[in-house]
Amino acid sequence: RSMWLVPFQGARYTIRIDLGSPRRVLGLKVWNYNSSVEGTYRGVKRILVFLDNLRLSPSEGHLLRKAPGPTKFDFGQRIRLKSSTGGGGLERIGTPHIFFGQTQTQGPVEGLIQEYEPPTLPCGFIFRFELSATWDDRFYMGLNGLELYDQFDRLVPVREHNLHAVCAGDVASVADLENCRGDPRTPSKLRDGHNNTWDDSHMWLPPLPGGGPGV
Repeated sequence: RSMWLVPFQGARYTIRIDLGSPRRVLGLKVWNYNSSVEGTYRGVKRILVFLDNLRLSPSEGHLLRKAPGPTKFDFGQRIRLKSSTGGGGLERIGTPHIFFGQTQTQGPVEGLIQEYEPPTLPCGFIFRFELSATWDDRFYMGLNGLELYDQFDRLVPVREHNLHAVCAGDVASVADLENCRGDPRTPSKLRDGHNNTWDDSHMWLPPLPGGGPGV
């Protein structure tokens, strides 16, 4: 009831927004179609943006990421607009371009059941980590930090608004519990850079739902 859906038969569809008077626009934010995991395949992949007939996107259009399926975080994608008179190369979803033609894959991890072999250097918009078990604690599951590195072994910056953690009942950490308000062990500590530490003010600690695994 809160989404837009039209039949797709290879034609281009146009959305026009009349602001009523001249306005300065820095960019836009798009939430792709996200009715269900299967429904995400109906989302838009390419979008061309025009302002008063001036194209503000590459000739092939902006690449929109596929929605992640029903989730509790804001998956909207921000697009910065600027005038464009020529098109660059098409973006590729998958292994970075410097590795085109290579087919290296890594074998399945023991105990992990999946129907595909992940590429050596996976490339995408949203990385999702499901934490499935602890080292025996039945009530809490924590991490000191989490870092991502690119194909050149450089640290990938992760801003606070790009990081989202959730357990059962919209609880992201013990700080969301009634008797632990103000506790410093929040998801933001996963990216604060203080990872090799004993100081629990630089750690993330959520409660396990129902005293069992699954975060």
